[in-house]
Amino acid sequence: IRKQFFGKPGLVLQRNIEFGLAKNLAGGSILSLSVSVIIMGLGAIFAEQVLFKLGIIMALIYALTAVFGFIAMRTNANRYATALFEEYLRT
Repeated sequence: IRKQFFGKPGLVLQRNIEFGLAKNLAGGSILSLSVSVIIMGLGAIFAEQVLFKLGIIMALIYALTAVFGFIAMRTNANRYATALFEEYLRT
């Protein structure tokens, strides 16, 4: 039934997948960032230098990943909306 109304999945499906990937990347990075802060806190409480430094390194990596994920999500959201609108105009 979907193929009758919408035809073959094409650009809209591709944009949907790209947007979903960016959304999951940003969301997962936020969760991982919070775990990294907990690790950093445990390293500070128990005076473990290795654990504290590991928490800082992980927090920086996940913070950068979250920032790039949100940038990618915004870019892909605009591309996805454009593809949806163009598909709507064609039908």
